[in-house]
Amino acid sequence: MTTGNGQAGEWVNLYGSDGKKKAAYNWRTGELVVKERNTYHRWRLATIVDAVCDTDGRLPVETAPAAC
Repeated sequence: MTTGNGQAGEWVNLYGSDGKKKAAYNWRTGELVVKERNTYHRWRLATIVDAVCDTDGRLPVETAPAAC
């Protein structure tokens, strides 16, 4: 997966337990791209982390594993 100004080597593919590609992460820009029902959703991970940090700057901890 590439963008108009990106290099293919900047993207890391993320796979689910079924072995299928579920998302891609751009390590240079911090962008996460998920394709769901033929629609691409894009997020900057820094924005997501900032949104979920509490006032102490700590992240919430998931107690159960999450499946993709």
